[in-house]
Amino acid sequence: MLRHQLSEFFSAVTFADNKIFRSLKLILFSPGGFSKNYAEGIRVKYMKPISVFFLANLIYFLFPFINTFTTSLELQISAFPYSDWAEKKVELYLLEADVSMKEFATMYNIKTTELSKVALILFALTFTVFSKCIHIGSKRNLWVDNFTVSLEFLTFFLIFGLEVLILLMYPFVKFFDFGFLYTDSGLIPLGFVVTAFFFIKAERKFFEFGKARTGINVVLNIASLVFTLSIYRGLLFLITFYSIIL
Repeated sequence: MLRHQLSEFFSAVTFADNKIFRSLKLILFSPGGFSKNYAEGIRVKYMKPISVFFLANLIYFLFPFINTFTTSLELQISAFPYSDWAEKKVELYLLEADVSMKEFATMYNIKTTELSKVALILFALTFTVFSKCIHIGSKRNLWVDNFTVSLEFLTFFLIFGLEVLILLMYPFVKFFDFGFLYTDSGLIPLGFVVTAFFFIKAERKFFEFGKARTGINVVLNIASLVFTLSIYRGLLFLITFYSIIL
């Protein structure tokens, strides 16, 4: 079985006694298991949730195949519900400061890449709020429980969804002209599939819900991902914009 072979290969090349790779292996191959172990006090063998999240964050920003979390100025002022408002704020500043759009875009894109590495924690916190509401009725519905799962999910999403799968799709994009796979029409369904896969496992393993509640919660988690990403991008625009003009 491919999954088993990949798991065995992962173990062979990363050494079983290494906390980093033991943590990543558990997150990638058993979603929800990392959070469950942490909640039950099984922590010595693994990294802390916040540490493994920042590791995934580092890996993502070192190899940014797509700019899901490092949204450029061009996208900020053209692709989202708040884009008209954002564009007006930028244009007003350009008139007052006598700066060209090209110059400002260069400054903005450099600054937003720097800030997004730290601002991604806002994504985890926002997703935690949605998670707390979704998991009413679970015996593991403390804020710390939902924050831990949010960190595990983002680690899974950053590494598996935005690094491994995107890299695996590269030959199709490069050699078979499947460029649409790297556009929203290709990446949004991929994000939904990755989120669904993670929470199908995590809802039962960590929150211990049955099949029916798991199905409902998977849909709610996908919707939460969409809302959280919109909120995060809006906040990132504001943080970046004001860090430049102030």
